[in-house]
Amino acid sequence: TQRYLSYGVASEEGFNLRMDVYIRIANLVKLLRHHHRQDWTLVLPPWEHLYHWNTSRKQDQIPWAMFFDVPSLYLYTPVVEL
Repeated sequence: TQRYLSYGVASEEGFNLRMDVYIRIANLVKLLRHHHRQDWTLVLPPWEHLYHWNTSRKQDQIPWAMFFDVPSLYLYTPVVEL
């Protein structure tokens, strides 16, 4: 059975903390897949307003592909963008 794990962070959190949360959740999904032999996929939530970034660009629903090579993230554990 395919299962999906989604997560979120507080909107005021910065880029580095958001990446730290991703790393922890990606490790959890890898553990679930390996040790529990369950078919989990990590759902990457879109990036919302990046609190410390001053920009004139709209910061709603920014895809992970804007910052990262998503296929490379998938090599560690299955991911899908929301």
